[in-house]
Amino acid sequence: MVSENSARPTVLNVNDRMASRYLVTQMLRTSGFDVAEAPDGTSALALAREAPDAIVLDVNLPDLSGYEVCRLLKAAPETQSIPVLLTSAARTASEHRVEGLDAGADAYLVQPFESSELSATVRALLRIRAAERDATRLAKELEQAVKIRDDFMSIASHELKTPLTSLQLQLDGIQRKLEKGSPNDSEATIAKKLTTAIRQTDRLAVLVDDLLAVSAITQGRLALEPKDVDLEVVVREAVEALTADAARSGSELRVEIAGPIRVRADPVHLGRVVTNLVSNAIKYGSERPIEVSLTEEARGVRLVVRDRGIGVAAADRERIFGRFERAVSTGNYGGLGLGLFISRQIVEAHQGSVRIEPSEGAGTSFVVELPFDGLAARR
Repeated sequence: MVSENSARPTVLNVNDRMASRYLVTQMLRTSGFDVAEAPDGTSALALAREAPDAIVLDVNLPDLSGYEVCRLLKAAPETQSIPVLLTSAARTASEHRVEGLDAGADAYLVQPFESSELSATVRALLRIRAAERDATRLAKELEQAVKIRDDFMSIASHELKTPLTSLQLQLDGIQRKLEKGSPNDSEATIAKKLTTAIRQTDRLAVLVDDLLAVSAITQGRLALEPKDVDLEVVVREAVEALTADAARSGSELRVEIAGPIRVRADPVHLGRVVTNLVSNAIKYGSERPIEVSLTEEARGVRLVVRDRGIGVAAADRERIFGRFERAVSTGNYGGLGLGLFISRQIVEAHQGSVRIEPSEGAGTSFVVELPFDGLAARR
């Protein structure tokens, strides 16, 4: 039941006696409520499905007693949370009030009552209902937060353990070879194992950096150091650092930049955005070429990272920018699900935007748009 004035709560006034119904309606309207009326229990049950904020219900009705109407309201999921105030001029004894409260009423008033008493009682019931709604909302938010925490702990434990296990195996192998001192163990073999170990430490460093970045973002402590930088250099350096990873995955990195593009930005954080987007393309790129382009436009710059991999469903294109989110199961692809979240926060801190645009054929195109002077205010 939607009030004509959304700031005014709506009360359903149920009474079969026209004079009494009129009097209560006037009291409620004078006190700032919108009022709907019902002359009997059947009509009251029907109107209650329109969700009034509260119900003032007379006990003596021609078809159903107020007690029975109250029981039915509290038994139905769609109406059980609506506060019900029972009233009666005939049933005034304490046992009558007990019967009403046992039937599910939230309060019981004996007629005659003053307008102020009626208004104060209804407002008290509305405050209680609002508090219950807040408690329910907070409980759901807490439940969701606990689930996110548990999911994150499970994913983080797995993601941190994988490179640690590999690192330990490589270092143990090196140690055994050095202890044996076998002439067949060439420096090249040991160097290969060290390279693998270093790669795993780099992976651990990225995971830890992601966790620290999310902590800083969540607490509003993302520190940006604006500089006048050539974005071409930032992009090329980030891509160059991932060339080996792309080669191992079977993907070729192709960069297209017309020339130097000067912007006012934090080069370290924007480099991280490029790294995250290109790493994402390598992970899901299905061993196909990955294109990175940077162009200068009228009001800023446009960075596009396109792969030809598994793609992202339209329903997931916004969701995957959330914390710990990913478009596919963690059982198929690793990661904490933080890279895109961090990237969006960094880009938005530069007054820019990042989104997914549909690609022709298979794959995904991540598009970043930045103004030339997104951090001008930080000079």
